[in-house]
Amino acid sequence: MRHNLPKIMEHVFLWEGGYVDHKDDPGGATNMGITIHTMKALALDLDKDGDVDKTDVMLITKALATDIYKVRYWNAVDGDDMPNGIDGFLMDSGVNSGPRAGVRWLQRAAGITPDGILGPQTRRAADTDDLKGLVSACIEERLKSVRQFRNYNTFGVGWERRINSLEKMCLKLTE
Repeated sequence: MRHNLPKIMEHVFLWEGGYVDHKDDPGGATNMGITIHTMKALALDLDKDGDVDKTDVMLITKALATDIYKVRYWNAVDGDDMPNGIDGFLMDSGVNSGPRAGVRWLQRAAGITPDGILGPQTRRAADTDDLKGLVSACIEERLKSVRQFRNYNTFGVGWERRINSLEKMCLKLTE
């Protein structure tokens, strides 16, 4: 749990590389997984020119990216209090698709009506004796969902590799 964040961040950074600005990515300019939209929302004008732009995205450091991930994703899914493996699934899913999406996939996997809210019912469902089974079910829900994304033909192979890698990491965390 609390001690898993560094391991999970290793996984995230493995898949969230350097600067990209792909025309088919709705995130726009992105560095280490942090989008220009996030930079603007946080008013992170790193080059101090009075405007948050692509240059600021290029200037993101790993330390800053980690801080943003912790606040916007890890804390949003109560990563410190989630069971081993589920914490990693929620964190990586949140980074890739938003925290509510990860919670909805967890809820579907646990047989709960998905609302994207990490409430008491979802927390109880995540606290299972069969963490490996729940992790695998969460992975399957995420795969089903991303296969429906409009830009799957462009990014699908990479997403599936990332999700398969995530499953291995999360299952290892459950041991």
